[in-house]
Amino acid sequence: MKQFNIVKGDSVGVFAYNCYNWLVVQFACSRIGAILTPINPSYKSQELHFILKKGQVKCLFMPGPKSVQSELNDHFSVLKSDDILQSVGNNEIAMNNVVLMDSENSYDLVDGKLFDNQPANLKLHNWRETQQNDGVIFRSSHEAENAVDPCIIDPELVGSDDMFAVYYTSGTTGQPKGACVSQFTAINNVRFCQFRMRGGRAKNWRIVAATCLPMFHIFAGSLTAISPAVANSHVILAGHKYEIETLVKCIIEHRANLITVTPTMLIDLVACVETNKITNFPLRIIQCGGAALPPEMVSKTFKVLPDLEEVRLGYGSTENGAVATFQSLHEPDDYKTSSVGPPIDFTEVRVVHPGSERICKLMETGEIQTRGHNTMIEYLNDPKKTAEVITQNRWYRTGDVGIMYPHGSIQINGRSKHMIIKGGENIYPEEVRQLIHKLKYVEDVHVVGVPDKRFGEQVCAWVKLKQGYNETQSLEHGEDEVHKKDIIKFCKENITYFKVPKYIIFVDDFPMTPTKKAQAHIMTERSIEILGLQDQM
Repeated sequence: MKQFNIVKGDSVGVFAYNCYNWLVVQFACSRIGAILTPINPSYKSQELHFILKKGQVKCLFMPGPKSVQSELNDHFSVLKSDDILQSVGNNEIAMNNVVLMDSENSYDLVDGKLFDNQPANLKLHNWRETQQNDGVIFRSSHEAENAVDPCIIDPELVGSDDMFAVYYTSGTTGQPKGACVSQFTAINNVRFCQFRMRGGRAKNWRIVAATCLPMFHIFAGSLTAISPAVANSHVILAGHKYEIETLVKCIIEHRANLITVTPTMLIDLVACVETNKITNFPLRIIQCGGAALPPEMVSKTFKVLPDLEEVRLGYGSTENGAVATFQSLHEPDDYKTSSVGPPIDFTEVRVVHPGSERICKLMETGEIQTRGHNTMIEYLNDPKKTAEVITQNRWYRTGDVGIMYPHGSIQINGRSKHMIIKGGENIYPEEVRQLIHKLKYVEDVHVVGVPDKRFGEQVCAWVKLKQGYNETQSLEHGEDEVHKKDIIKFCKENITYFKVPKYIIFVDDFPMTPTKKAQAHIMTERSIEILGLQDQM
């Protein structure tokens, strides 16, 4: 960082899939007070241009053209787009240095140039630069044993309220917003999550965590990556990108005892272990968040993984610094599959009546709001959007709907913006999803609203069948076949009439964000096309 004149408050971007280099850059930024800007490695040129300009990234770390990561996304071609190079050339984007962080490759750079139309004010560097004038950018631990630290840091340089990172939201609607997270938030979120998770365990018990979540997302980039420094744990990056076979192999090879996953990943994990008849699986704790976990899935997880000790559910978001609530060991058995636990230490949670500031009664549905050390500072350079979600008293409006149980834990029922309003009746998609998930032949399901001229909206369920079951058009069918009306009939028998899906769409998969969250707005758009509902809008 020193040779690039990066100082406290400067933005440093990382545009790469998971790799050890990621962690090196992240800790280097924290040490000198530079602001880490994680960038989705799947981005194309228009998206990368937006982040580089919005965050005024001064130095970018990314794979080079010969990197194995190029098979996943040609990062170098993305960087070389005309729009980005033009914006760099006229200083619209502040980036002057790019480090090609391939440990296995070195590029022939002449005065920092690698391609013909490279702007004069943009210099490229190898990860292990050995030119006499530049010195070494990074050293491994054994290389650094006898080296003099080139950057002696004033301990007062980085304060607790200084910016740790800017994590950009998924951008499921409009452009991504940059959630500014402080050093205090990042460290304490890890600290208190680890404290709760370790409750009741021996002091010498050590976490060996395998992660397949992307480092550009706050759950892996902050909560997982910082834990070795804060909580004396081990972290293993299970490949560049999520692949269930790689994750399972990593868990077995490194004897990982903990993972953090989304429900979709857990479904994949259990299916992989079951299909391959894997025994003596070392996992002891599974932390799950990102969406509700059907009770049937929890039961099956313990059945397939008999040595598993705990499945802990939690709740949070980028704006929450990662985690707001997390189950403890004392969560009552009757609530372990429905609640996401009580607030973590020194964090407040309240449930507020929609459209007002009236606090709901226990078990009354309302919007979940949080406040505490975990709350983001703001959305980067966007006071209007910040004011929409953070009140004057620093309560963060999550946009999620749920209830608070008498013992203080929270249940999430879904997103308020995803609520389906059919003929004036409010329908929470998660309630319908949980019901359909009980069917023995359903692997996964997501529920969205689609337009209807008469009722405003109708309920549409996307259903993925388990292996061995097939869709059929015949009402008289075998046990391994499923008709849409089978699901509708089951719903009619178990929920009130207006919540029953009008449409069932069988799918092989769901549109997902990079963090494996289902994208409801895309499912709605595709449903309109598949069902021919354009005239209902």
